[in-house]
Order: sequence, then C-alpha cells, then structure tokens
Amino acid sequence: MNQRSRASVAFKAPLAAIGLLVVCANPAVAQPQWGEPVQITKGIEVSTVQFLQDGTLLIAAGDGVHLINPDGTGLRTLFQHEGGRRANMSPDGQMIVLDNDLDIFVANRDGSGVRPIASNPNLFEFAISFTPDGESITFVTIDDAQGIYGIWIMSPDGRNKRNLRTETDMAFRHPRQSTDGSKISYFSVGKGVKPQIWVMDSDGSGSIALTNPDDDGISRQASWRFDGKRIVYSSRKLGDFDIWSMNADGGDKSRVTRLQGDEAKPVWAPDGTTIAFICADCRGTVGSDLYLVSKK
Repeated sequence: MNQRSRASVAFKAPLAAIGLLVVCANPAVAQPQWGEPVQITKGIEVSTVQFLQDGTLLIAAGDGVHLINPDGTGLRTLFQHEGGRRANMSPDGQMIVLDNDLDIFVANRDGSGVRPIASNPNLFEFAISFTPDGESITFVTIDDAQGIYGIWIMSPDGRNKRNLRTETDMAFRHPRQSTDGSKISYFSVGKGVKPQIWVMDSDGSGSIALTNPDDDGISRQASWRFDGKRIVYSSRKLGDFDIWSMNADGGDKSRVTRLQGDEAKPVWAPDGTTIAFICADCRGTVGSDLYLVSKK
C-alpha cells in the first residue's frame, strides 16, 4: 500500500484586485497579439480555474470551491472541502468533481452530497475534468509500488471505469477532452522524461506529440478552445513559464504572455477571446493568483 500524503493549503481571506502589465509584443512569435494580463485575485492561493459557459469562473482556492466574475468582483464560496486541490463543474452546472491529490469526489453545486467515486488506497487518483458532454470524467492514476501510470475515464457516479492509456516509463497529467469528444490532450512527466504535450484519440489510441522539449521547452497543462481548433498551454521555452497557444495539430505556436513568474493552467473563455490562467509569484508577489488576458 502506498503511503499517501499532501501538504495542506492555507486559505486566506480574498481581496479582489486588478493589476496591469504591459506585454511587449514580438511579431515573430506573438500572433495574434494579446493585450495586457489583468490580475483578478490577490491574497488567495488559486490552484485551478475553469471558465463556465456564462462567463463566470470556477476556482479552487485553499480548501474551497468558489465562483468569481471575470472583473474580480462577486467572489462567493460554493462550499469548503478539506484538502480540495482541483475542481471542475459539469456542463449543466449541477455537479462538481474534485480531488485532493489522492482520491476523487463529486458533490452537488452547493456542496451537498459529497461522496467518493475513486478511492483506491493503493493509487493516487486525481487530475479530474468532466468531458464536454458531461457524461464522463477523465482522470489519471499513479501506482508507485508497481510503477504503473494511467489515463482513465469513468461515469460521474464512479462506475464504468475504463483505462485509456498505461505506461511504466512516464506518468500523465491534465487530461482534457476536445469539445467534439474525439481527442484527449495530456502531458507526460517522469524521471528522465521532459514534460511535453500529447494528444490521442478518445479511445486511447493514436497518441502523437504536439510539442518537442528540444524546440518548445517544457510544456504542460493544455486546454482546448471551445471550437476545438486551438490549444492553449504553459511552456518554459523562453525563460520562465509563459502561456502559449497552438493549432490542434501542434502548428502555429505563438506566445500569449510574458510575465515575470510562472504562468500555468490556462483555459479559454467560451467566446475564444480571453484566456484565464494562474500565475505563481508574479509581479513581485508570493503565491498563486488568477489572471485574465484578452485579444487586442
């Protein structure tokens, strides 16, 4: 049995704030041009973000699941869950899946009815997201004792678990299904394996690399634009981690942000004109805050 543990994240009182930074465009790598990143939160540790169809943002911060408006106003807590690390809302807005780096739970929107749907004591089960049709949840597993790593899909009630991909020489993170349900993006990590982004068919076959560590640096945390034609991701190609975007086939890579700090976990707004992301230790601050950047 694995010895599983996780350091808790302290929750601090939220304070909505706006911060601006001029982004100097480089015509060689910054097409289309994006505007100035806007800081949305300050004083809370944001760990994940999801753009909802109505334009609001679902965030996991501290031990809570919250909603916030894109201008930084209206922060409201849906519920608290000790150790909560990631949260993702179903497309119909009625259910939330969350994990604590160890096990996976689902809850009603208001936090009632919390129940585990993946809690194998011999596995780490985490990195959750609903599929766009709301009928399934993707996640990853780590079996350190056996050295086996997998990408899985299951029903929201925890039944019908199906293994899509298994490896022994690299682990997986951040699986995300494309809007039409035909593809799943993820990134690989592991000893001697430089993180890079891959995409595979939704049945686990046909995996191809979209980034090359030698050319693109360490790349991670890809998410699909709602039309499925473009992908946004975090890459350490030029110094620290910045937000980049590329076509769904890995072509036409362009830099979106260049803050001093580590930008991570980007997601598209429903209209494709704005990207939300988390930036760690940006602009001289300590901690992880939520930012937005929009097309000019």
